[in-house]
Amino acid sequence: QFEDKKTSLVEKQKKQLYEHYGGQEYAEKSIPRAVIFGNTEQYVEYAEDGTIIKGQERRVLNSKYEEDKMTNNHTNVWGSFWYNGKWGYACCCQFIRNSYCTGKTGIEAFDKQKGSRMGLT
Repeated sequence: QFEDKKTSLVEKQKKQLYEHYGGQEYAEKSIPRAVIFGNTEQYVEYAEDGTIIKGQERRVLNSKYEEDKMTNNHTNVWGSFWYNGKWGYACCCQFIRNSYCTGKTGIEAFDKQKGSRMGLT
């Protein structure tokens, strides 16, 4: 008698919550047993300092620098152009790091002043 009353009360509360908040379709989905208990069949052995000794492949470390970051209207990254021992932007032949892109005007000015662009197509 107590168990019946308890289950009916629990079901009544669930019904009220579903009516108020919704989400019954998510509650009825079954969650895999491995996810519930955190069971996996991957064996990993760790050293005292936390590094992996064996069992799992080592991840390739990403660079701490942002790659392909375009700034100040440039269409190429810094370091895409090199001339006479200096790095710059290939889109406008600028050697100043945070300069604004001048586009074809900058290329034409570079060609007039320094000669043709070397190593670029």
